[in-house]
Amino acid sequence: MTDILLYGPVNDLSGYGTVSRNLAISLSNLGANVKVVVKEKLSIREHFEEITRLSETRHSGKPAILLISTPKKTRHYRAGALLTIVTNWETTRLPAEWVEKLNRYDCVFVPGSFNERVFVESGVKKPSIICGYGCDHLSPRHEQPPEDKFRFLSVFLWLPRKDYETLIRVFSSTFAPGEAELVLLTYKMTEGDWLAEILSEIETLAPRRQDIKIVEPNWQNLPDLYHQCHCLVNASHGEAFFLPGLEALSVGRPFITVAFGGQMDYATSKTAELVDYRLIDAEWGQWAQVNADALATSMRRVFENYDKALTKAQNAMKMLRERFTWTKSASVIKSRIEQMLSQKA
Repeated sequence: MTDILLYGPVNDLSGYGTVSRNLAISLSNLGANVKVVVKEKLSIREHFEEITRLSETRHSGKPAILLISTPKKTRHYRAGALLTIVTNWETTRLPAEWVEKLNRYDCVFVPGSFNERVFVESGVKKPSIICGYGCDHLSPRHEQPPEDKFRFLSVFLWLPRKDYETLIRVFSSTFAPGEAELVLLTYKMTEGDWLAEILSEIETLAPRRQDIKIVEPNWQNLPDLYHQCHCLVNASHGEAFFLPGLEALSVGRPFITVAFGGQMDYATSKTAELVDYRLIDAEWGQWAQVNADALATSMRRVFENYDKALTKAQNAMKMLRERFTWTKSASVIKSRIEQMLSQKA
């Protein structure tokens, strides 16, 4: 049995948190002896019992270490038999500091082909293995969206990278007041009243628009929110994978996205509404600037031809749920770790 010591934000509401919990459980289900490092009292409800159980696992020898995070200094983890990491990046080039750190790991796991290419081209010499992420942590529910109001949903951390300014401006210029709603599941990592700060920014971008709603982060209710809205929309400059996009499609909701980044592994012309862009310089490499007119056209098209958009998403649902599973992701990681351990033996 393979001993794996997993460091990841299992208590976190972020994408890394979702990945950490689901990979820990799937690796255990595949027969790995997984111990999850929990640095504070578990407060998240998702998989609470399973993560609690895995936090109590004991290892007799040196385990393989699996980090699920941005790269850390390796000296803190060198007690393990192997040092591996699941991580991701959003632009076309990694920071030099990342490359230096990643080359100290034995193996690097990335969510998809976008990151595989970026890591290699940036100078990461250690193997960059695509493990993929899953969407089967959400159960499909064959429900029609509410008929009272058409709702676009966007899920993101309130950062400039997410280009919320373009999204809000496009929505407010494309739809008359009361014609539709833009629901933003978002938060801001600042001290003080972050909600008031966001509302103030929205008022500046789209004055007196009562149809732009803020939902405070409660990621455990995200499945319900997908079903309460009609379509997920992403105008971000760059995404490493964008798990919410896969989640929305996995429960049969249409997805509008910039045609750049890690989401292109599952968002194609057959599964999603793709929006044109141009490349612009970022701090490291380049990322996308969405074409605002094209975004407006896509949002209006989905709004006016919703039955067609819904049929596309629901046709994609079965295919994506079979292709993107946490068992497949965990299997790639487990097999690679076991292969490297056997080579060291």
